[in-house]
Amino acid sequence: FDKVSNFVGYGFCRSHAAAFARTVYQSAWLKFHYPGPYMAAVMQARPGMYNQQTLEEEAKRLGFPILVPDINYSGMRFDLERHDGRLSIRKPLTSVKAVSADIAQRLAWARMSGPFEDLEDLFRRVTVPRKALDSLARSGAFDCLTGSTRQALWAAGVMSQRIDSLYTPAFLPPPLITSEEIPTLPPLTKHERILWDLKSHDAGRLHPLTLARRLLNELGAQTIQTCYRVAAIGDEPQVT
Repeated sequence: FDKVSNFVGYGFCRSHAAAFARTVYQSAWLKFHYPGPYMAAVMQARPGMYNQQTLEEEAKRLGFPILVPDINYSGMRFDLERHDGRLSIRKPLTSVKAVSADIAQRLAWARMSGPFEDLEDLFRRVTVPRKALDSLARSGAFDCLTGSTRQALWAAGVMSQRIDSLYTPAFLPPPLITSEEIPTLPPLTKHERILWDLKSHDAGRLHPLTLARRLLNELGAQTIQTCYRVAAIGDEPQVT
């Protein structure tokens, strides 16, 4: 301590330390008393120190499941939503790459007249750029309309190609695509699900280490949470 005490005189002055301490105290109080709203607000602010995956894992640790973007439920912000009897955090449409605030707002406004019934209904009511459609499909936002991420991506691509030459979806001839045209595609593997999530909205619903969990267990690797409890182990075997 004696070696570093002089550091306060030029490297981290008392006024700076006091300002940080106040913010830390306020943040700690909010996180303890209102963990759900606090984590949703932190994810919305994206301070930059922690990546999205880390923030979502912390929210899960605090007991708040993360709900992926959904075209019929997601809005413009990270929101609290009760799902299967548990208070959860719903990711917004703006969390999906290539989906700007303007695109998300148009989708939300169109949804005020009723939820989207299927992809064709969405195409007729809102014009969305192809790149944004691709990201939304990969994120799982269209799963509620198609039941399958892979089929949603395929159908969105086909419909986009068919309307590229038309001025507005209002003049589209029905139907844009028939159910018979959509092939039965295999579900995503765990590896694909994690990869598509990370590419489309910066965090996987499955932790990346899920793919290596069996090997890690065989090697006797311990989780960070286990390491945090080392001090309470006492005379039990130490974690190395």
